[in-house]
Amino acid sequence: MTDFCAEFKSTIKMKNQLINLFLIIVILLPLRSFSQTSGGTITGVVRDQSTGETMPGVNVVIEGTLRGASTGPEGEFSIIGVAPGTYSLNLTFISYKPLRVEGVEVINGSVTVISAAMSDQSVELDDIVVVATKRNDSEVSVMTNIRSSPVVVSGISAQLISRTQDRDASEVVRRLPGVSIVDDKFIVVRGLSSRYNNVWLNNSPAPSLEADTRSFSFDLIPSSMIENIFILKSPTAELPADYSGGFIKIATTGIPTENRFFVSYGTAFREYSTFSNFMKEEGSQTDWLTLGTRHRSLPAGMPAHLDQYET
Repeated sequence: MTDFCAEFKSTIKMKNQLINLFLIIVILLPLRSFSQTSGGTITGVVRDQSTGETMPGVNVVIEGTLRGASTGPEGEFSIIGVAPGTYSLNLTFISYKPLRVEGVEVINGSVTVISAAMSDQSVELDDIVVVATKRNDSEVSVMTNIRSSPVVVSGISAQLISRTQDRDASEVVRRLPGVSIVDDKFIVVRGLSSRYNNVWLNNSPAPSLEADTRSFSFDLIPSSMIENIFILKSPTAELPADYSGGFIKIATTGIPTENRFFVSYGTAFREYSTFSNFMKEEGSQTDWLTLGTRHRSLPAGMPAHLDQYET
């Protein structure tokens, strides 16, 4: 019985040894096959030519093939399994001149080490000119000027004017607070007549259209030519001090950037003449030549001296 047990233990021990030997062969066989792989390895480090620092992220490609690698954090790269022969390497990186390393010889089963230095590339660009045009005819620009103004001011823009039926500047300014119009052309600011106001047109003083007082006829400026209107109601250092009512600044539109075509029409209704019979002068067909005076002589019953002029 003792001999049988000893023989059984010896058999189990032999089987364990065979299993261990098999496992060792299985593990070492791929390593042997890997070590016998044909080809060589290209490895190296890429540095900056001016500073000598290593360059990560450089693309290294074997010329004529799709094989290559990128450098690591320390500028190192490695291309394994390269067939024996002589190759050229192309190195590229953003803002650096492309580098071509020639005569890289690869031997089967060996490692070829190279060292490359890349220089930065400066590109001189043409002058870049940024051109912009400030818009002064929009509601946003007018509100921005009002908020940033240190004085009391109110204004209106061409963008808002285009939404109305106003024909001239006199109809436009009456929309501003504290402003009224007299005789459909003269402005009154805060109850003060036009003689107490000052009008500037495109940053220049506007001439007075009355011989005996200072006044400006706002009905002369069409609403389509207005870019913006500002009325300053308190004094400021950069403006003349010859007003107590308001300082009106009118800006007209500049040269248009493109051709435009506008069509407008208007209608009117008169209570006692529209669609009714009314009396009018006889006139003649030559009125447009100012030759219709004989049709406008005084009736025979009128005193004769009324048709005479003193000389």
